[in-house]
Amino acid sequence: MRTLTQVWVFFVSLTLVLLFAGFQVGGRRGLFIAFILSLVLIYATLHRGLALFKRHLNVKEQTGNDTGGFRELLQMYKNQFGMDEVILHFSNRATPPLVWKNSPESGHVLVHRELLNHLTSTEKNILAHFVLAHLAERSFLIPRILSIFEQGFWGLNYLVAPVATLITQILRIPATLLKADLKTMQTAGISSFEMGYFIQKLHGFSFHNTKTLKGGEFFSTLTLKNRRGWLTHGHPQLKTRLINVMGFEP
Repeated sequence: MRTLTQVWVFFVSLTLVLLFAGFQVGGRRGLFIAFILSLVLIYATLHRGLALFKRHLNVKEQTGNDTGGFRELLQMYKNQFGMDEVILHFSNRATPPLVWKNSPESGHVLVHRELLNHLTSTEKNILAHFVLAHLAERSFLIPRILSIFEQGFWGLNYLVAPVATLITQILRIPATLLKADLKTMQTAGISSFEMGYFIQKLHGFSFHNTKTLKGGEFFSTLTLKNRRGWLTHGHPQLKTRLINVMGFEP
């Protein structure tokens, strides 16, 4: 409930700021333009931005037989992470595991279609805990907003990216990912060595390596290959993640 309240407080505050600025600049006409702009931003944040990057990745919801048994694992463990509903998606395009929320208690998980074929049954179990932990810790609002800005200003990414990176640092998003990694290790009941090996294995798959997700970077559970000092998308370094769970860099 607190997260949902924060979402609406943000949208109301955004609308009021835009209305005030619009009226100061353009009077009644500016007020009307600001109102339309606020509606567009709210719609884009809640729906359109997700639709754009899902179309780019050719996302398909898992329906019918759960041949890999992964959807069953998500349903089995979701309540441990405070989630009432988790929807599984697959993509044939190169993408790391992505997570995003529809509400504080429901969300989506996207994995590459080949991923489950490269994991043992134990590793599939760890993966279920991993994506659920990241989904539970992930903010509902912030990744959507940052994703919209990145998609909307794609041609000026060199200007937008440093601002987005600064925002993720201020909001301590890298610390959230590190916390989710530790939560995975605790809930899955595995050793620090097993967790470190698992994280390294996920980062090593070629189908997880991609130069761009066109706004989907902020939903990634892995540190992207193109991470640079001014372009982190809120991801800590892989070295930092390994030290976080193992206490040292292997």
